[in-house]
Amino acid sequence: MEIQIGHLVPIFPQIGICKQTVLVIDDSLDTLYLGRYLLEKDGFKVYTASTSDEAFQILNEIEEPDLILLDMQLANMSGVVFLDILEERIPNFLSNVPIVFYSAVDKVPCCKAVGFIRKAGDCDHFLKQVRSFIRQH
Repeated sequence: MEIQIGHLVPIFPQIGICKQTVLVIDDSLDTLYLGRYLLEKDGFKVYTASTSDEAFQILNEIEEPDLILLDMQLANMSGVVFLDILEERIPNFLSNVPIVFYSAVDKVPCCKAVGFIRKAGDCDHFLKQVRSFIRQH
């Protein structure tokens, strides 16, 4: 099955249901596919971006998501740099939308992300963490 990055192509379409929205930003297509699969199966509306440019384009086209999962190291910039640019482009965005690093590293730098979810963890734990970050905000 071919994944269309950046476009909402639900794997589990549910008509007429108001869903919480998550934007997943990662340069790994496998990670994007798995994240989309797990989140949509759990009832979320999911957008994906494999580059920072694509993420900024999506953010200009959609309403504010309920959460952003951001890889620590994209192909063209770090997640920290992405956050700095995002804050410059949309000044109040970071106070309205929780951004969580989603990465395989053990430690994340101090920055404006509200938290961290480790990749390659338990799927149920991943979904619990996503829901928790949304609730906390």
